[in-house]
Amino acid sequence: MTVISESWHWCKGSDIGFVAGKDDTTAISIVKPHTPGENEGTGVVVGRANGDLRLLSISESSFGRTLMHFRPLPSFSTRQCEIQAVDLDSDSSMMVASTRESVWLYPIRGSERVESEDVIESAVTNPTAVVSLKDAKQTAPFDFIRSVKMVNKATVVVALNRSFDPIRALDVTPAGLDMATLARMPNKHHHIGSNPRTVRALLPVDARSVASGGGNVLLSSWDDGTIRLQDLRTPSPVDRVYQDNFEVATPINALISYGLERFIAGSAYSHLLKVFDFRWARKYYHTSALPCTNSSPYPTPKPPIIANEPEYHDDRPVCNHVADRLCRWHSLSRHDFYRPNCNIYLPFRNYASSPIYSLAKPSDVSPAIYVGLSGRLVEFTLNSGMYSAHVSNEAPLYVRQRGKAAVLETGDGSAISDISKCQRVPEIRRQSFSNTDYDSTKARKQHRLDEALQHHRDWQEFETPLP
Repeated sequence: MTVISESWHWCKGSDIGFVAGKDDTTAISIVKPHTPGENEGTGVVVGRANGDLRLLSISESSFGRTLMHFRPLPSFSTRQCEIQAVDLDSDSSMMVASTRESVWLYPIRGSERVESEDVIESAVTNPTAVVSLKDAKQTAPFDFIRSVKMVNKATVVVALNRSFDPIRALDVTPAGLDMATLARMPNKHHHIGSNPRTVRALLPVDARSVASGGGNVLLSSWDDGTIRLQDLRTPSPVDRVYQDNFEVATPINALISYGLERFIAGSAYSHLLKVFDFRWARKYYHTSALPCTNSSPYPTPKPPIIANEPEYHDDRPVCNHVADRLCRWHSLSRHDFYRPNCNIYLPFRNYASSPIYSLAKPSDVSPAIYVGLSGRLVEFTLNSGMYSAHVSNEAPLYVRQRGKAAVLETGDGSAISDISKCQRVPEIRRQSFSNTDYDSTKARKQHRLDEALQHHRDWQEFETPLP
């Protein structure tokens, strides 16, 4: 039996002179080792509401110790106040940080490291570049910077709050940070009118391994409920628009990609995860390894929009790979209609009004996703049937709770131009692990859903026996 152990640590800001409220933590980002097995430089960058920005150790022996302190010299004309967001590019060893109006570029390696808190004042790393977007002539007026991301070592993208041009790009050059030109996003949604728009979250996507993909692909979540995919190298302002076909206008607070198969979005209104398939062309599907049959995939999806079940007139019971002809089940199981996106309702009733503030994952191959709610951290594990949370009352004491999620299928995820077409309320399936709802003697391998989401009535659709 494998024994899984874990340890939790905390670092009190009050121990190094910070005051609750004005010195709250506002942004964090993990610094990964420069090379595999390297310990030096591993830590977490922490930004605070007072403008403090530093790299802290996360090793067992020196957890919470300051390794580097990032701040401009007094001679800088721009002040570093209230850190809004932080992001890192491990390849170039550079860090980008934003305040409400400005973007700062710092080196994260090659500077003197702090060995003791007593010498913090002498171990300061200065920015290599800073630009004020409020003063830039190319930038439309905005309220403040919401997010900043390094798409690659040469490109920084900024999300703005309430602007008619809410995504801006900066080129990283030897001379500093220069404003770049992006194709302007059109406003095709009538219910927004002529109001300024807000981009809440940015997510660079490395799509170089996908046909016609590239390394400069960006996902952005907008206040109209859409999530837009854009290749920054092309003149097109948008390449694809995704939307929850059930909660059409709900904005997204956080984005995270789960490999190149799908991405996950966190609702800005409730404790709800939205799972989207990228809908990129692919040669292999997880259903390819399952048995052939001349039946349709079951249970039949019930999307929130009126959609016709795809037709397939070939009732071939077995795939003929030589002739490149698939059986009925394998052909239909690749269709978007039978692979709908879904909304996942996390199982904590007391936090139903809490939006999802952040999403994180250990790696692309890890099944775990961490969800930040108000006063609660949720560990969400795909395909394991375990949904748990770590609740902090008085750190370092944590209580692990388990709960069952509910799933609602939301269609293919394409943007809807006419929201009046959303007329149908899909079925919500709640997880169940009891034998009363799941009978292994009756369940079929061709069932579209995880065994914990199956019901007896689903099996009635499947009448043709397996070969």
